[in-house]
This record gives sequence, C-alpha cells and structure tokens, in this order.
Amino acid sequence: MELSALTVFDNYLVTVDDRTGIVHKIVNNFTSLVPWVILNNGPGSSKQFKGEWMTIKDDCLVVGSLGFELHTKSGKIIKDSMWIKVININGEITSFNWIKNYDKLRNAVNITFPGFLVHGTFLKNKI
Repeated sequence: MELSALTVFDNYLVTVDDRTGIVHKIVNNFTSLVPWVILNNGPGSSKQFKGEWMTIKDDCLVVGSLGFELHTKSGKIIKDSMWIKVININGEITSFNWIKNYDKLRNAVNITFPGFLVHGTFLKNKI
C-alpha cells in the first residue's frame, strides 16, 4: 500500500492508494482505512489508477495521476495517466481527459515532449 495524498472530503479524511487506485476513508479516530471507491486508469480501463494528488472542486473530490505519457517497449504512447477522476459524495466517478491541461503545465515551464513533469499535488483556490 502506498498512500499518496490526504484531504478532507464530506467530513472524512480520505487518501488514495496509488498502487491499487482505491480511495479510502480514514475512520475510527484515524485508526482504520475503509475502502470507498476504486479508480481505473484513463477513461476507465481495467488497469488501476495511480492516484498522486487530490483536491476539492465544486463539492467533488478530484483525483489526478502523474500527468505524463508512458511508452511501451514497442514504442506505443499511452496517455491514460493524463486523465483525472471526479467523485461526488455518493461515490459516483466521472473520468475527464486532462491531456491538454497537463500539456499546458509542461509547456509553461518550457518542457516539451518527450520531457515530462511529475505532478505530486494540485490545490484548487478560489482566487
């Protein structure tokens, strides 16, 4: 288990395991993890989601991954880690293609493909 981020959502402290894609609620005076939702990679493939960061936006939990392309041995480029997951308080998950957003962040610091940024945190601010 590798817990990558912590945030408060719906009055629970929540965390994501970046090996399994499971978002857990931390309960019982911070002594227990309760699995809440399971996130899949990309638009919903069978591979687990590598959750690295979380933030709250519009009363939903937003969970993001590393934000860069992966390359297969055959040279295929896979962009599944460039999607985000938006989870409402009922645990309903919506997947969003965030490739353009991750590319804008990379370009803002003058890094071009195949260079990459690893995203460990995002915070939503009303400013």
